[in-house]
Amino acid sequence: MVDGLFRGKREDNGEWVYGYYGQFHNRPKLQKPNSHQIFEPSEHAYIGGSYIGGFWRIVKPETVGRVLKIKNIQYCEGDIVEVSVSIHGKKICGRVMFGSFFESNEDSYTGFYINWCTKDYKLHKKSINYWTQFEDFKIIGNIHDNPELLRED
Repeated sequence: MVDGLFRGKREDNGEWVYGYYGQFHNRPKLQKPNSHQIFEPSEHAYIGGSYIGGFWRIVKPETVGRVLKIKNIQYCEGDIVEVSVSIHGKKICGRVMFGSFFESNEDSYTGFYINWCTKDYKLHKKSINYWTQFEDFKIIGNIHDNPELLRED
């Protein structure tokens, strides 16, 4: 996971922003009260150092999700992914999630996983780390912009 990095859709123009997440309740002079915001750092922000450049962007809370970076690809909660499965000879899709999950061997884990949209999902591993090794594993959309892509097979 990229330390503390989140994605959210801006309330004002619908664009995706990536940065650090915060929710503000009692700072009306500085922030919109009760808003969900992502700090989008500027290109030259030092965050751990002395200079912090960037902007707080108000985002739709239902679109906020954690970000995981593997092999220079950012996977976010809510992304829809697709991969070919040799058992079926067809492609299956699923939603990237973060939380506790069980693998097919009934071991419990916490982290990023795939919630597969197939009736026999128990045949498929859920850990995203397993699937990123396959060349045809790819992001095809997300639940906020392309909900129709979550088709059950």
